[in-house]
Amino acid sequence: MVSSLLFFLVSLGFMFLFFFLVGLQLLFWKVRSLGTFRNVFGTYKFALIGGALSLEVFFLSLGEYGVNVFLELNLWFNMTPYVSVDFFSCVFFVCALMVSWSIMDFGVSYMTDEGGVGNFLFYLLIFLLLMFVLVFSGNFLMLFVGWEGVGLLSFLLISWWGGRFGASAGSLQAVYYNRVGDSGLLLFLVISLILGNGVWIMNSFMVSSFFLFFVLGVVSKSSQLLFHPWLPNAMEGPTPVSSLLHSSTMVMAGVFLLMRSLEFFEYRGMIYLVGVCTCVLGGVLGMSHGDFKKVVAYSTTSQLGFMMVVLGLGWDWLCLLYMMIHAFFKAMIFMMSGVVIHMSGGIQDFRHMSGNLMLNGLMFFFYSVGGVVMMGFPFLSGFWMKDVILEGAMGSYLGFFSWCFFNVSVLLTGLYSMRLYFGGFMGNLVSPPKLMALGALRPYLSFLRLLLGSVCLGGFVYFLGGPFGHVLLAMGDKFFAIVVFVLGVGVSFLLVSALKGTSFLLGGYLLFFNPIYHKVLVFVGGWVSYVVGLLDFLMVEFLFYGGVKFIWSSGLSFRFGLVFMLLLVFSLF
Repeated sequence: MVSSLLFFLVSLGFMFLFFFLVGLQLLFWKVRSLGTFRNVFGTYKFALIGGALSLEVFFLSLGEYGVNVFLELNLWFNMTPYVSVDFFSCVFFVCALMVSWSIMDFGVSYMTDEGGVGNFLFYLLIFLLLMFVLVFSGNFLMLFVGWEGVGLLSFLLISWWGGRFGASAGSLQAVYYNRVGDSGLLLFLVISLILGNGVWIMNSFMVSSFFLFFVLGVVSKSSQLLFHPWLPNAMEGPTPVSSLLHSSTMVMAGVFLLMRSLEFFEYRGMIYLVGVCTCVLGGVLGMSHGDFKKVVAYSTTSQLGFMMVVLGLGWDWLCLLYMMIHAFFKAMIFMMSGVVIHMSGGIQDFRHMSGNLMLNGLMFFFYSVGGVVMMGFPFLSGFWMKDVILEGAMGSYLGFFSWCFFNVSVLLTGLYSMRLYFGGFMGNLVSPPKLMALGALRPYLSFLRLLLGSVCLGGFVYFLGGPFGHVLLAMGDKFFAIVVFVLGVGVSFLLVSALKGTSFLLGGYLLFFNPIYHKVLVFVGGWVSYVVGLLDFLMVEFLFYGGVKFIWSSGLSFRFGLVFMLLLVFSLF
């Protein structure tokens, strides 16, 4: 009786969330009015958030991993999609919903003066609905629908300002990079569908080859090593798009898929090494760029590498927690970047910002808290995460050098965070002071919600226990995370005060990665196109056209056609 009641409550809450989102889509599609959106969303948002939070509390009360509730949807085709309502999906979606709530409130005021703001908010709602499908999918069929949907909506949102060359190019680049990974994931699904359980009884080389396609989909969607250039270039979209897509939703899709599949994924060492390399690369590129939003984007790449490291260590529970914390503080920093650029008169290069932004005390406070959480300031959420990750990596089976590289990446986190801090709020006055009033842009409540999640979430969930309730460590090992944080802050002060502009020479041309990578792609793509064109000429122009011409000129067309029709009829029966 109790289990039936629990199942009914979970199903009811799940359906409430789903039909509310669908109903809001249909209503907004019908009226396309910003005022209607404000009224409807303002009336029912607390019921929506309350229902989602009740689901999360329910699964938290069931223990570390909760239970799995599968809702089978019997449709007209044979492949039945399953909806999985479990601990991971509920916690992740509630986090995405809370972040989306703040970003929606911010976007309404940020995009008020833009044309077509109704369509823009409608696209954001569709994106949230597709993330709902992706997160609650119970099999790969339903997951792939959400996976492709968020990719399509990201293209539409990044290219929102289609008149700007950077926005159009950035959206196309995001599609190209993600299409490579989507092809890999699709190949993995097709092979698994054809072979079924037989894929597990094949030799290890074949299984490894199949899982390379799976990893390809994960690393491309989550902007890992070799697939990272699309994320900074996607910053050409509006700030609410960057805050939603590239902090808590789209870029997390690959990490979330790997987290859900971690139980049967045996190649964790490869994931660990990819994550370490991505951490270091994102930190170095974040130290070398001058665009405020792109530095934040490179920091996202670095933080995604941290999550891959956690999954490489086999800690799916900790990865989920880190994803939630990262979603809150990174959405706040992305939104802050839009406010900073607005107050600076459209200047995005923080090396030319005046530093008078300190006049707005609340904005300065919000960014300061978000920055120190990302750096790992002691006893904030970021500190609890980095503390556990460093301790776990210290005893990793992958060697001393990988652990050293990981510590370098943690150090670089402090460096680029302080670089943003000094550049955006304590500039060098290399240009005349410029400061614009916020005007109608009053995002204080949105920032406050994200601030509370960034500061409190780590300690609250960490002290609940989980897989890290009892750990014995030496005193020196325990203080190592604080030492790394202090080193990061100290070195950043040194670079800003003593070296001035020299620190930007570390990777002034982004380590020449983009031009080299794009030239290699053009070269390889050119040769592939040449070979395909040659085969097309031989098969279509030469063999087919020449054969038809020979048959027609020889007077054999009637007999050849009759034989072909007879073969076609017999093949049907």
